Amino acid sequence: MTFLNPLVLFGLVAAAIPLIIHLFNFRKPKRVDFSSLTFLHELEKTTMRRVQIKQWLLLLLRTLAIACLVLAFAQPIQTSTWEGLVGDRAPSSIALVVDNSMSMTMRDGQGAYIDQAKALAEALAQSIRENDELYFIPVQQGLEEPVTSDMSGELVQDAIENLANSYGSATLLDGIAQAASLLENAGHPRREMFVISDLQSATLADSSESTFVAEDIQVTLLPVGGRSHTNIALTDLSIQSQIIEAGRPVQVSAEVTSFGGDAESYGVSVFLEGERVAQTAVDLTDGAPEAVDLTFTPPRSGWLRGEVRVEPDEADWDDARHFVLHVPDTRRVLVVRGESARADHVTIALNIASESGALQVVTVDERNVAGADINSFSTVVLVGPTDLSTGEESLLNQYVRDGGGLIVFAGEQVEATNGLLRALGGGTFTGLLEGANDTSIGGFGRTELEHPLFDGLFDTTSGTSRIESPEVFRAGNYAPGGGNESSLIRLAGGTPFLQEIRSGSGLTLLYAVAPDQAWSDFLGQQDNTAKGRQHRNGQLHRRGTRRRKPAKRGIPNNIAETRRD
Repeated sequence: MTFLNPLVLFGLVAAAIPLIIHLFNFRKPKRVDFSSLTFLHELEKTTMRRVQIKQWLLLLLRTLAIACLVLAFAQPIQTSTWEGLVGDRAPSSIALVVDNSMSMTMRDGQGAYIDQAKALAEALAQSIRENDELYFIPVQQGLEEPVTSDMSGELVQDAIENLANSYGSATLLDGIAQAASLLENAGHPRREMFVISDLQSATLADSSESTFVAEDIQVTLLPVGGRSHTNIALTDLSIQSQIIEAGRPVQVSAEVTSFGGDAESYGVSVFLEGERVAQTAVDLTDGAPEAVDLTFTPPRSGWLRGEVRVEPDEADWDDARHFVLHVPDTRRVLVVRGESARADHVTIALNIASESGALQVVTVDERNVAGADINSFSTVVLVGPTDLSTGEESLLNQYVRDGGGLIVFAGEQVEATNGLLRALGGGTFTGLLEGANDTSIGGFGRTELEHPLFDGLFDTTSGTSRIESPEVFRAGNYAPGGGNESSLIRLAGGTPFLQEIRSGSGLTLLYAVAPDQAWSDFLGQQDNTAKGRQHRNGQLHRRGTRRRKPAKRGIPNNIAETRRD
């Protein structure tokens, strides 16, 4: 037999206290003779003998109670029921599971939990006999295989002494399962398992529901730590903004969870390059994750180091989550102009955006696209292509799949892009839609305003996003063909106006109209006449409807911000 806390045995001195009190209470009363009570002398002697017996029994019980209490705190260990009764016991196979997760860095009056666990493990390892078999299993495995006493007794002691807290996804349940598997194949019929842990509530619940430990394996839980801790943890982090540039707000979403109790108005902050750039508060309920959105503005371009952090607590290892933000210096945009296509509206809009230094715009004719080194551009804009060769289609397809951004505006020959669209996994154009007598074919129908492309683009002063629909006079009749595409804007009749096609690591935005007033006033300027005028094939035509002022002048800036991730 051995004791896990042998120093507590000094408390056995307290067992002498009842004896001392008993001895000091022996006071001899003054004898006074009273003749009329002489006949009671014999009865008094008998009664006193009974009282003395009761007093000695009470003294014995009090002494044993104090001694048993001290021995209980000393935590005696007897590895065999018959030890001390028979000369020896059968050899045993013992598995020692020690929790070395980060929660074991907590402390109480007896020190860090991991240090208490190591002291218990060392005491157990020293108590095994020569023929016993010992398996030492840390929960967060820092070892390729469990250390056993068959290797070397000193090796086990060294492994326990060098045990340290470690990050990992393993739970106490995993350690118990591994120990049970080892004991099932052990060489000795007597099998025992000792589990040393702070017994977190979630881990203990999992362990109590497990049924994988054989019935003939004796399991002993040795808890350490006597305090209740509340741990506030950042359990998830994601960057919500799809378009990132200097001076433009970026939104991150964090998930905060309280383990061990409620915490009201707990602070959550965003740090960028070591400086706090955003802060908010969140009310937490024990065990229920809460989503927190924070918005900040990158002050400059380049690679920025950031972190989201909650207020510090005792468990500081899960108080922060890190991220890296890449804010590009300048995005290069290549505008490819098809034969006889108008690209002036596109280039004007992009050049306005380039005045801030965010864009660098290069324009080439369709026949020069192969020599333009498109891989040096973050976005390629095709305006009314008419004759894409097989090699050019293959070049653009690979560019998108490698992470590039492609914007396609339909032209007079809408079918000219069908080969490229099919290669990208999209559909095809089946001709043109035109109104009778040059009238409008309608405006916008369903619009996916929640898409990141429209973030901050439309009016939200009324509490809901509102988009002013343009008049559309001509549009390509696009038929979607793949599962990796979605219609961001549809016309009133259901035909896609703006289609998103995802291919590999990149994406394509397809407009069913050309950037020309002959097709719509989406990009055009307000016509002051009662009837709009259109230039089509070198001829002037009168419109039967009055064009409305477009919702936005020029191409929305964030369309050109389609970029590689």
